[in-house]
Amino acid sequence: MYDFLRFLPRYLPDLGFKSYVFMLEKPESCGIIIKADSPEDLRKKLRNVRRKAIVGVVGSEAVCREAVMRRRVDLILDWEERELDYATLKLAAEKDVAIELGLSKFLRTEGYKRMHLFDKLRQEIMIIKKAGSPVHRYNSR
Repeated sequence: MYDFLRFLPRYLPDLGFKSYVFMLEKPESCGIIIKADSPEDLRKKLRNVRRKAIVGVVGSEAVCREAVMRRRVDLILDWEERELDYATLKLAAEKDVAIELGLSKFLRTEGYKRMHLFDKLRQEIMIIKKAGSPVHRYNSR
Protein backbone atom coordinates (compact mmCIF):
# COMPACT_ATOMS: atom_id res chain seq x y z
CA MET A 1 0.00 0.00 0.00
CA TYR A 2 1.23 3.50 -0.85
CA ASP A 3 0.45 6.74 0.95
CA PHE A 4 -0.17 9.96 -0.99
CA LEU A 5 0.99 13.16 0.72
CA ARG A 6 0.20 16.68 -0.47
CA PHE A 7 3.11 18.20 1.44
CA LEU A 8 6.77 17.46 2.17
CA PRO A 9 7.13 16.72 5.89
CA ARG A 10 10.38 17.47 7.70
CA TYR A 11 10.30 14.14 9.50
CA LEU A 12 8.63 11.17 7.83
CA PRO A 13 8.04 8.28 10.25
CA ASP A 14 7.55 4.75 9.00
CA LEU A 15 3.81 4.21 9.21
CA GLY A 16 3.75 0.78 7.59
CA PHE A 17 3.53 1.93 3.98
CA LYS A 18 5.74 0.52 1.20
CA SER A 19 6.46 3.97 -0.09
CA TYR A 20 5.17 7.52 -0.24
CA VAL A 21 4.05 9.53 -3.26
CA PHE A 22 4.29 13.28 -2.90
CA MET A 23 1.55 15.09 -4.82
CA LEU A 24 2.89 18.56 -5.63
CA GLU A 25 2.38 21.15 -8.35
CA LYS A 26 6.06 20.99 -9.37
CA PRO A 27 6.55 18.92 -12.53
CA GLU A 28 9.75 17.30 -11.23
CA SER A 29 8.01 15.55 -8.34
CA CYS A 30 6.76 11.97 -8.44
CA GLY A 31 3.08 12.91 -8.25
CA ILE A 32 1.75 16.01 -9.96
CA ILE A 33 -1.33 18.04 -9.05
CA ILE A 34 -2.98 19.72 -12.03
CA LYS A 35 -5.40 22.54 -11.29
CA ALA A 36 -7.46 23.33 -14.37
CA ASP A 37 -10.16 25.92 -14.99
CA SER A 38 -11.66 24.22 -18.04
CA PRO A 39 -11.42 20.92 -19.93
CA GLU A 40 -9.28 22.67 -22.59
CA ASP A 41 -6.91 23.93 -19.88
CA LEU A 42 -6.65 20.37 -18.52
CA ARG A 43 -5.77 18.91 -21.92
CA LYS A 44 -3.11 21.61 -22.43
CA LYS A 45 -1.52 20.95 -19.02
CA LEU A 46 -1.60 17.16 -19.49
CA ARG A 47 0.54 17.51 -22.64
CA ASN A 48 3.40 18.86 -20.50
CA VAL A 49 3.36 16.01 -17.95
CA ARG A 50 5.95 13.22 -17.94
CA ARG A 51 4.62 9.80 -18.89
CA LYS A 52 5.55 8.03 -15.64
CA ALA A 53 4.24 10.70 -13.28
CA ILE A 54 1.19 10.01 -11.13
CA VAL A 55 -1.35 12.70 -12.02
CA GLY A 56 -4.03 14.08 -9.71
CA VAL A 57 -6.59 16.62 -10.97
CA VAL A 58 -8.46 19.40 -9.17
CA GLY A 59 -11.20 21.28 -10.98
CA SER A 60 -14.86 21.81 -11.70
CA GLU A 61 -17.34 19.06 -12.49
CA ALA A 62 -16.62 19.43 -16.23
CA VAL A 63 -12.86 19.23 -15.61
CA CYS A 64 -13.28 16.08 -13.47
CA ARG A 65 -15.45 14.46 -16.14
CA GLU A 66 -12.82 15.24 -18.79
CA ALA A 67 -10.06 14.00 -16.47
CA VAL A 68 -11.55 10.53 -16.03
CA MET A 69 -11.60 10.14 -19.82
CA ARG A 70 -7.85 10.85 -20.10
CA ARG A 71 -5.34 7.98 -19.84
CA ARG A 72 -2.78 10.20 -18.11
CA VAL A 73 -4.98 10.93 -15.07
CA ASP A 74 -4.71 8.54 -12.12
CA LEU A 75 -6.57 10.36 -9.36
CA ILE A 76 -9.40 12.88 -8.93
CA LEU A 77 -8.38 14.93 -5.91
CA ASP A 78 -10.78 16.07 -3.22
CA TRP A 79 -11.46 19.68 -2.28
CA GLU A 80 -14.37 21.51 -0.64
CA GLU A 81 -16.18 22.57 -3.82
CA ARG A 82 -15.70 19.33 -5.74
CA GLU A 83 -18.89 18.06 -7.39
CA LEU A 84 -18.96 14.57 -8.91
CA ASP A 85 -22.08 13.21 -10.53
CA TYR A 86 -23.05 9.55 -10.91
CA ALA A 87 -21.88 9.35 -14.53
CA THR A 88 -18.40 10.68 -13.66
CA LEU A 89 -18.00 8.24 -10.76
CA LYS A 90 -19.16 5.31 -12.90
CA LEU A 91 -16.77 6.32 -15.70
CA ALA A 92 -13.94 6.60 -13.14
CA ALA A 93 -14.62 2.98 -12.13
CA GLU A 94 -14.50 1.84 -15.77
CA LYS A 95 -11.29 3.78 -16.52
CA ASP A 96 -9.65 2.79 -13.18
CA VAL A 97 -9.26 6.39 -12.00
CA ALA A 98 -9.11 6.62 -8.19
CA ILE A 99 -11.35 9.03 -6.30
CA GLU A 100 -9.77 10.77 -3.32
CA LEU A 101 -11.84 11.17 -0.17
CA GLY A 102 -10.21 13.73 2.11
CA LEU A 103 -11.21 14.54 5.65
CA SER A 104 -9.23 17.74 6.19
CA LYS A 105 -12.04 19.84 4.67
CA PHE A 106 -14.22 18.84 7.63
CA LEU A 107 -11.69 20.34 10.03
CA ARG A 108 -11.75 23.68 8.19
CA THR A 109 -15.54 24.03 8.17
CA GLU A 110 -18.28 24.13 10.78
CA GLY A 111 -22.03 24.22 11.18
CA TYR A 112 -24.31 23.71 8.19
CA LYS A 113 -21.44 23.65 5.68
CA ARG A 114 -19.78 20.76 7.54
CA MET A 115 -23.10 18.88 7.71
CA HIS A 116 -23.56 19.42 3.96
CA LEU A 117 -20.03 18.10 3.29
CA PHE A 118 -20.75 14.95 5.34
CA ASP A 119 -23.94 14.38 3.35
CA LYS A 120 -22.04 14.79 0.06
CA LEU A 121 -19.36 12.36 1.28
CA ARG A 122 -22.01 9.79 2.23
CA GLN A 123 -23.62 10.05 -1.21
CA GLU A 124 -20.24 9.79 -2.98
CA ILE A 125 -19.30 6.69 -0.96
CA MET A 126 -22.61 5.01 -1.84
CA ILE A 127 -22.07 5.66 -5.56
CA ILE A 128 -18.39 4.68 -5.41
CA LYS A 129 -19.25 1.35 -3.74
CA LYS A 130 -21.99 0.69 -6.29
CA ALA A 131 -19.76 1.59 -9.27
CA GLY A 132 -16.66 -0.13 -7.87
CA SER A 133 -14.35 2.89 -8.25
CA PRO A 134 -10.92 2.77 -6.60
CA VAL A 135 -10.82 5.05 -3.54
CA HIS A 136 -7.96 6.85 -1.87
CA ARG A 137 -7.96 8.71 1.42
CA TYR A 138 -5.18 11.21 1.90
CA ASN A 139 -3.05 12.89 4.54
CA SER A 140 -3.08 16.64 4.51
CA ARG A 141 -1.94 19.40 6.80
